[in-house]
Amino acid sequence: APEVAAAVGISLVPPPVIDELDKVHVHRTKAPAYSTGWERAAAYHHGLYVPEMYQATKTADEVRAAVASFADKVHKDAPKDACKYLQIEEFRCL
Repeated sequence: APEVAAAVGISLVPPPVIDELDKVHVHRTKAPAYSTGWERAAAYHHGLYVPEMYQATKTADEVRAAVASFADKVHKDAPKDACKYLQIEEFRCL
């Protein structure tokens, strides 16, 4: 079968698997330019300018490191707090 495939020009090697994380864009989009601060403030107030949309996307490793650092701080500040795990989960979702 490999000889027939080679004669016809068909490859028997499967295409590379693209991980879903490879499709994530980690570049940041260009923020809109405002001529004055009050224009930016008005756009922010009305929901037309959201600064978080123009930040670079964090990689999975950066998120894990940030969550681990925050978890260490929470455990250090209040080791017996019943809500510390909720705080960590909330930070993970942000």
